[in-house]
Amino acid sequence: MYSNQRQMQTAFLVPINGKLKCFLFEDILFISAKDKYCEFVTIDQKKWLVRIAISQVDKQLPENLFVRVHRSHIISLHKIDWLECDVVTIGAHKLDVSKDGYEAITERVLILCPEFDKKLKDEMKGLSPEDYVKRVKRRKRRFE
Repeated sequence: MYSNQRQMQTAFLVPINGKLKCFLFEDILFISAKDKYCEFVTIDQKKWLVRIAISQVDKQLPENLFVRVHRSHIISLHKIDWLECDVVTIGAHKLDVSKDGYEAITERVLILCPEFDKKLKDEMKGLSPEDYVKRVKRRKRRFE
């Protein structure tokens, strides 16, 4: 019952400056971990810093709308513009994606070209964890 109830909700409240700020699910682009805080980035490019662990946020958001793609990022599935095996693009933001994160995304969205998905997954399988991390860091430097 509780998980179905979460899927019917359309917003959540978080404490900011002693008050509760309401965020509509549809207004969230992504959430990033910043030490002991989470930064909520909205469609109007505002950033809201909240003292809450990303793991706590991840447990409470509906799985049909949000997915944790990296230890530092939760994204809105409806805001994905581009997906590569190690990077997701949401608007002007490029966020790292872990192997598990890529699989979590592709489990929740329809892929109309399964051959391409297989190609990306095969490309990731061939990489050791160290090589995967090096690839992500190299790609990140290109975007900075």
